[in-house]
Amino acid sequence: MEPDSAYKELTLYRYKYLPFTEGSLKMITEGTLKFTCPLDFNDPFDCMPSYDRSEIENICKIRPDLIKLAGKQLKLSPAKRLQRKGWFIQNIKRGLDSGEFVRGLVSGLGVLSLSRVATNILMWSHYASDHRGFVVELGISTDAPPHLIERVIPQPVKYTTERSIYI
Repeated sequence: MEPDSAYKELTLYRYKYLPFTEGSLKMITEGTLKFTCPLDFNDPFDCMPSYDRSEIENICKIRPDLIKLAGKQLKLSPAKRLQRKGWFIQNIKRGLDSGEFVRGLVSGLGVLSLSRVATNILMWSHYASDHRGFVVELGISTDAPPHLIERVIPQPVKYTTERSIYI
Protein backbone atom coordinates (compact mmCIF):
# COMPACT_ATOMS: atom_id res chain seq x y z
CA MET A 1 0.00 0.00 0.00
CA GLU A 2 1.32 3.40 -0.94
CA PRO A 3 1.89 5.82 1.96
CA ASP A 4 -0.42 8.46 0.44
CA SER A 5 -3.14 6.06 -0.74
CA ALA A 6 -5.29 6.77 2.34
CA TYR A 7 -5.41 10.42 1.22
CA LYS A 8 -6.39 9.85 -2.40
CA GLU A 9 -8.93 12.20 -3.84
CA LEU A 10 -12.52 11.27 -3.12
CA THR A 11 -15.22 12.21 -5.58
CA LEU A 12 -18.83 12.62 -4.50
CA TYR A 13 -21.43 11.97 -7.16
CA ARG A 14 -24.68 13.92 -7.14
CA TYR A 15 -27.47 14.10 -9.69
CA LYS A 16 -29.51 16.93 -11.14
CA TYR A 17 -32.90 16.05 -12.61
CA LEU A 18 -33.99 18.43 -15.35
CA PRO A 19 -36.84 18.94 -17.82
CA PHE A 20 -35.90 18.83 -21.50
CA THR A 21 -35.82 22.59 -22.12
CA GLU A 22 -33.46 25.05 -23.78
CA GLY A 23 -32.40 26.39 -20.36
CA SER A 24 -31.72 22.93 -18.97
CA LEU A 25 -29.71 21.93 -22.02
CA LYS A 26 -27.30 24.79 -21.23
CA MET A 27 -26.08 22.71 -18.31
CA ILE A 28 -24.69 20.25 -20.85
CA THR A 29 -23.80 22.56 -23.74
CA GLU A 30 -22.36 25.45 -21.70
CA GLY A 31 -21.50 23.80 -18.39
CA THR A 32 -23.74 26.14 -16.40
CA LEU A 33 -25.63 25.51 -13.18
CA LYS A 34 -28.80 27.29 -12.12
CA PHE A 35 -29.03 28.37 -8.50
CA THR A 36 -32.61 29.16 -7.52
CA CYS A 37 -33.52 31.93 -5.11
CA PRO A 38 -35.63 30.59 -2.19
CA LEU A 39 -38.23 33.23 -3.06
CA ASP A 40 -38.91 31.19 -6.23
CA PHE A 41 -39.40 27.85 -4.45
CA ASN A 42 -42.82 26.20 -4.65
CA ASP A 43 -42.90 25.87 -0.84
CA PRO A 44 -43.20 29.38 0.67
CA PHE A 45 -41.59 28.24 3.96
CA ASP A 46 -38.63 26.42 2.41
CA CYS A 47 -35.39 28.19 3.42
CA MET A 48 -37.35 31.02 5.02
CA PRO A 49 -36.24 31.84 8.55
CA SER A 50 -38.76 32.69 11.24
CA TYR A 51 -38.12 35.23 13.98
CA ASP A 52 -39.27 35.60 17.56
CA ARG A 53 -40.78 39.08 17.41
CA SER A 54 -40.59 39.47 21.21
CA GLU A 55 -36.80 39.22 21.08
CA ILE A 56 -36.44 42.12 18.65
CA GLU A 57 -36.34 44.54 21.62
CA ASN A 58 -32.95 42.97 22.49
CA ILE A 59 -31.53 43.11 18.96
CA CYS A 60 -29.04 45.86 19.87
CA LYS A 61 -27.51 43.62 22.55
CA ILE A 62 -27.80 40.33 20.69
CA ARG A 63 -26.74 41.51 17.21
CA PRO A 64 -24.90 44.84 17.53
CA ASP A 65 -23.27 44.04 14.19
CA LEU A 66 -26.63 44.47 12.43
CA ILE A 67 -27.24 47.87 14.01
CA LYS A 68 -23.69 48.93 13.19
CA LEU A 69 -24.10 47.82 9.57
CA ALA A 70 -27.45 49.60 9.21
CA GLY A 71 -25.97 52.75 10.78
CA LYS A 72 -23.01 52.59 8.44
CA GLN A 73 -25.29 52.29 5.40
CA LEU A 74 -27.23 55.31 6.64
CA LYS A 75 -23.94 57.14 7.33
CA LEU A 76 -24.77 57.61 11.02
CA SER A 77 -22.17 58.26 13.68
CA PRO A 78 -22.03 55.83 16.65
CA ALA A 79 -23.84 58.44 18.78
CA LYS A 80 -26.61 58.84 16.18
CA ARG A 81 -26.97 55.02 16.00
CA LEU A 82 -27.60 54.97 19.75
CA GLN A 83 -30.11 57.79 19.48
CA ARG A 84 -31.99 55.95 16.73
CA LYS A 85 -32.09 52.58 18.53
CA GLY A 86 -35.90 52.72 18.89
CA TRP A 87 -36.28 53.62 15.23
CA PHE A 88 -34.14 50.60 14.21
CA ILE A 89 -36.25 48.27 16.38
CA GLN A 90 -39.55 49.60 14.99
CA ASN A 91 -38.21 49.38 11.45
CA ILE A 92 -37.18 45.73 11.97
CA LYS A 93 -40.63 44.92 13.42
CA ARG A 94 -42.34 46.55 10.44
CA GLY A 95 -40.10 44.55 8.11
CA LEU A 96 -40.92 41.31 9.92
CA ASP A 97 -44.64 42.02 9.84
CA SER A 98 -44.61 42.79 6.12
CA GLY A 99 -42.20 39.95 5.26
CA GLU A 100 -39.78 42.44 3.66
CA PHE A 101 -37.04 41.74 6.24
CA VAL A 102 -36.91 38.00 5.45
CA ARG A 103 -37.30 38.57 1.71
CA GLY A 104 -34.34 40.95 1.86
CA LEU A 105 -32.21 38.35 3.65
CA VAL A 106 -32.86 35.53 1.19
CA SER A 107 -33.14 37.53 -2.05
CA GLY A 108 -29.40 37.25 -2.65
CA LEU A 109 -29.22 33.51 -1.97
CA GLY A 110 -29.14 30.72 -4.52
CA VAL A 111 -29.76 27.03 -3.93
CA LEU A 112 -28.71 24.16 -6.17
CA SER A 113 -30.82 21.08 -5.45
CA LEU A 114 -29.11 17.78 -6.13
CA SER A 115 -29.94 14.15 -5.41
CA ARG A 116 -27.78 11.32 -4.14
CA VAL A 117 -29.65 8.88 -6.39
CA ALA A 118 -29.92 8.83 -10.19
CA THR A 119 -32.82 6.39 -10.29
CA ASN A 120 -35.42 7.91 -7.97
CA ILE A 121 -38.84 7.54 -9.62
CA LEU A 122 -40.32 10.49 -7.74
CA MET A 123 -37.46 12.80 -8.81
CA TRP A 124 -37.82 11.62 -12.42
CA SER A 125 -41.57 12.29 -12.25
CA HIS A 126 -41.44 15.71 -10.63
CA TYR A 127 -38.22 17.38 -11.74
CA ALA A 128 -37.61 15.66 -15.08
CA SER A 129 -41.06 16.42 -16.55
CA ASP A 130 -42.75 13.06 -15.98
CA HIS A 131 -39.75 11.07 -17.27
CA ARG A 132 -39.38 13.18 -20.43
CA GLY A 133 -36.34 15.05 -19.12
CA PHE A 134 -32.85 13.91 -18.22
CA VAL A 135 -30.46 13.60 -15.30
CA VAL A 136 -26.91 14.93 -15.17
CA GLU A 137 -24.25 13.33 -12.99
CA LEU A 138 -21.91 15.76 -11.22
CA GLY A 139 -18.61 14.66 -9.76
CA ILE A 140 -17.53 16.84 -6.84
CA SER A 141 -13.89 16.51 -5.84
CA THR A 142 -13.12 16.63 -2.14
CA ASP A 143 -9.52 17.46 -2.99
CA ALA A 144 -10.39 21.09 -3.70
CA PRO A 145 -9.20 23.97 -1.49
CA PRO A 146 -11.08 24.07 1.87
CA HIS A 147 -12.77 27.44 1.20
CA LEU A 148 -14.33 25.98 -1.95
CA ILE A 149 -15.30 22.69 -0.30
CA GLU A 150 -17.41 24.55 2.28
CA ARG A 151 -19.43 26.18 -0.50
CA VAL A 152 -19.77 23.21 -2.83
CA ILE A 153 -20.16 20.05 -0.79
CA PRO A 154 -23.86 19.26 -0.74
CA GLN A 155 -25.66 19.39 2.58
CA PRO A 156 -28.55 17.04 3.32
CA VAL A 157 -32.02 18.51 3.60
CA LYS A 158 -33.50 18.12 7.06
CA TYR A 159 -37.27 18.22 7.13
CA THR A 160 -38.92 19.19 10.40
CA THR A 161 -42.48 19.76 11.50
CA GLU A 162 -41.61 23.17 12.99
CA ARG A 163 -39.71 26.11 11.56
CA SER A 164 -36.54 27.19 13.29
CA ILE A 165 -36.82 30.53 15.07
CA TYR A 166 -34.00 33.04 14.91
CA ILE A 167 -33.40 36.46 16.38
